[in-house]
Amino acid sequence: MKISVKRVLAIVLCMALCAVPFELAPTASATASTPTVAYVPIDDRPVCVDRVIYQAQSAGFNIVMPDADLYQTHLDNQPTNSNGTQYGDGAAIKTWLQSVESTCDYFVISLDQMFSGGLVNSRYPDTSVLLTTDITSGEKAIADYLIGLANTPGKHVYFFDTVMRLASTGGYKGYELDEYQALRDYGKAARYVYSATSFQTSNYATSKTKINDIYSKYQKDTSNATISATRNVWLYSTNAYGDYTLTSTQLANYHKARVRKLLLINYMMQYISSGSAYFTVGVDDASEGNNIQRNEINFIEARMTVLGHGYNLVGDTDSCGLMSVAKCVVDYYGARPKVQVRYYGGGENQHSDDYDIDTLKVNMDTHLESLDCRIVSSNADIEVLVLTKPITGTLSGNITNLVNQANTNLAANMPTIIIDAADGNKGQLATSMLSNVAIGKLMAYSNWNTVGNSIGIAIGQGMARYLYLANCDAPTDASHIGFLKAMIHAYVKDIAYVARQKSNIASHAASVFGSNGNFYQAMLSYSDGSSTYRSYECCRGERYIDNYAEWYIDQDGGGNDICSLLADGVIYSNLGNALETREVGTASYDNIKFPWYRTFELTFDISTTLDSTTHSYYVENDTTGFITKVPFNTTLSTFRTNANTQYGSTSTTIYNASGTTVTSTSLKIGTGFRIRMTISGSTKTYYVVIPRDVTADGQATTDDVRQTMKAVTGSVSFSASQNAAADMNGDSNVGSTDARIMLQKLL
Repeated sequence: MKISVKRVLAIVLCMALCAVPFELAPTASATASTPTVAYVPIDDRPVCVDRVIYQAQSAGFNIVMPDADLYQTHLDNQPTNSNGTQYGDGAAIKTWLQSVESTCDYFVISLDQMFSGGLVNSRYPDTSVLLTTDITSGEKAIADYLIGLANTPGKHVYFFDTVMRLASTGGYKGYELDEYQALRDYGKAARYVYSATSFQTSNYATSKTKINDIYSKYQKDTSNATISATRNVWLYSTNAYGDYTLTSTQLANYHKARVRKLLLINYMMQYISSGSAYFTVGVDDASEGNNIQRNEINFIEARMTVLGHGYNLVGDTDSCGLMSVAKCVVDYYGARPKVQVRYYGGGENQHSDDYDIDTLKVNMDTHLESLDCRIVSSNADIEVLVLTKPITGTLSGNITNLVNQANTNLAANMPTIIIDAADGNKGQLATSMLSNVAIGKLMAYSNWNTVGNSIGIAIGQGMARYLYLANCDAPTDASHIGFLKAMIHAYVKDIAYVARQKSNIASHAASVFGSNGNFYQAMLSYSDGSSTYRSYECCRGERYIDNYAEWYIDQDGGGNDICSLLADGVIYSNLGNALETREVGTASYDNIKFPWYRTFELTFDISTTLDSTTHSYYVENDTTGFITKVPFNTTLSTFRTNANTQYGSTSTTIYNASGTTVTSTSLKIGTGFRIRMTISGSTKTYYVVIPRDVTADGQATTDDVRQTMKAVTGSVSFSASQNAAADMNGDSNVGSTDARIMLQKLL
């Protein structure tokens, strides 16, 4: 309570002293030392659980989740959850959310999980519900709770949902690959599309009639003629799956599931107050053109805009949890980083694969802009390097150029994310990176599954980690361990498995078990008498394919070599008050497993440690000379010790803002001080900037906020060092946002 009163008094003081009022950014509750996010995943796949846990930890967030039994998905002929179903339990998760409400600051919640028990089950409707009716009483009970949570002052709620994908799920509800391919191709066929403006209504009753209009065109082509249910009519190209005729029941259920999802998100949008929640909507398993999803996309965008919601509608699904948590981190720190994206291959203005709704560049820009990033062409805070299809140049030449830029960036301590969007050539960039790049110093890397998912995974992980390191006063060892786990997971899964061994392991699973889509039942009775994999536990029953995969990922995939590279390197451990790297101790993984008993999903246990050695650096600024961000409250005595042991200085002299030599060892160094050091025989002067200490008194107080606000209103002229200290969001301008961030950090 005492801290809350202090916060209110400081806000009142600041607003009373300045002519420009400002709105506080979302912050953690006053009783929590670190922010806590309650996370409800879309299902239990590793990309939706493991990666999000590691990401949150790497950004300094606590993360709490319901018991896995409440959100797991199981394919046909596999064990069920304790509720006797193949899918999650939204009502039970609602009860869990109620139990953690008081201890959580942020809430990231999958609507597919809450209403349908997961992504897969959201594609299969409750056949007892009439097509054009509103949501059921059970759905309404969950929706009303979530709406109330979002509308509660002080709670920061982030929902993520999906535009239903074109295809069904193989191995679920009796559907297999024939149904998957047939429904995907049926959904891809060009449809009659309404004007996007026709959906712009704030009236709930009217919006439901619009959903009915969308339903009426599901089986209509561009000329409003009925689309046949026979696959050879709308098949784009002949492939191994051949012709297939969808039954009337399959088509009706497909259409009905789509309408149900629109009814549910429409209800949520209608009754959540404007600005009270943020929505991320992933367009699942899509394609370019005006397919069956287009009217749904236009409807959601129009309603979001008219009702005043913050939202991001993007061409991927599996990374929506990561992007939502990253948005929490963005809002917590209130930062707007400058991001430069460099493309290698010339394919940025094309669709990167068959599952995207727009071009690679549009997808990239949408992801970044949803995290309040400013996309720039120079002077960036962080860079994203993207390998595209080789439209220009050669693949090997483009890889060389990307790797060279990555090394240039890391030599200059430029935070960097790498994304492989070359679609089909994933192993080549990975091999070059492992041979030439200090992979531990990257903020993130991905080539997982579709390009849209790769973008979301890398941007979500990389931006969350970067913002934490750039804004947190004292990054923790726990965050560094979380980051290392995130990178081990990314490199081992995306390179050793996906890029190098997935096709081999999937082929072997198919040859042994007869299918690579759902091999649970076949695994139970399988026995291999060979001793090839004897060092990988037993080679029988459920563990056989796990052990087989572990063998090949370790050996031919180079998983152990990747961990050795990480263990021999460093990671960035601070990008804010000081520029520091931390040496890695150990890195390893074990217990490969396929949680859905299909080769698409793989995870493993991770073990990693940090070395105690920290290295600090100075950063050169082209306009003002050398600048160092000195840790807050550092005394002359402490700095001299660090200068000698960490920076290798043989001579260190400190001058205060007036140019007088400082001799008192207990004096705290402040903004505007100068440090003259001799390092490796070269003597240079470094200008000190301590973020938040605008008055250069070695302290961060509300007086610093007051001075910043005076500068905003034009009554104070800042020196260069004061401007640097007051510019909290790095946009080269001191404004009310900087004061808001500063006040948030002070309290």
